[in-house]
Amino acid sequence: MKSYNYLPILAIILLLLLPTNAFSGLFGPSNMWECILEEMPEVKNDVSAKQVMIACRKKFPDDSTVYKKNPMIGIKSADECILKYVKEVENELAARYIVRACYKLYQTSGEKKASSSDSGKLTTINNLLSQGYEMSENQRQTINQLVAEGKELTAQGKQEEADKVFDQAIELLEVIAETDRFNKSE
Repeated sequence: MKSYNYLPILAIILLLLLPTNAFSGLFGPSNMWECILEEMPEVKNDVSAKQVMIACRKKFPDDSTVYKKNPMIGIKSADECILKYVKEVENELAARYIVRACYKLYQTSGEKKASSSDSGKLTTINNLLSQGYEMSENQRQTINQLVAEGKELTAQGKQEEADKVFDQAIELLEVIAETDRFNKSE
């Protein structure tokens, strides 16, 4: 009687059942923010930090499709990410880029509680606006229009569409914040 080894087949089936983000970063970074986490901790000065940022942006020019990770093992939150990656960093600008990447990639405890809530997204928008980042009048008008549109969609019961609009406003504010911090670091 022949005995078959089913272990390789079982392993393949289990791998296929895992969520796709379980593999992100397994074979190198899959987006700009993972690239920053991989490359930035070794940086010793501002010039190198800016070069790493530029290189990661060139390697991954479209960072708008990054989804927050919600892993079963390893780093589970932005706070854990920051503790892991910023601990040994000597350069302040590199540390700020790492913190930004952690917030972009991992949920905060507040997001876990209200991840799809429009009020949570509005709180995020208001928090970003209250930071006083420099922005053009056109950018301010765009954000105000997105918020108004999101509120209108929410009132119509179209929460999924509203969340997408609020996310656009948050992404624009994050770009504005990053640009402002980058400009002030020069």
